[in-house]
Amino acid sequence: MKMAEKTPERRLLEAIVTLNAINNGRPVPDMNKIHGGWVTSISPGQTREEIASNLIDAIKADGITVRSGETSNDPNQDNAKE
Repeated sequence: MKMAEKTPERRLLEAIVTLNAINNGRPVPDMNKIHGGWVTSISPGQTREEIASNLIDAIKADGITVRSGETSNDPNQDNAKE
């Protein structure tokens, strides 16, 4: 996929992944070999719940069943199973 064909969110994700690899002494992945995944916009001021909801909606749009709230690695989420 050519850079001009990528969404701004995808280009930003690739830049972040590339910088993270460089900063941690790891090889930069070949982005053309990465298939799948979801990129969604985040607006300033969105809550964690709104961001999660946008991501879950993008995943569901691909036909994948999501059972939200069943698992959480976030110690600040007191009601993860509710």
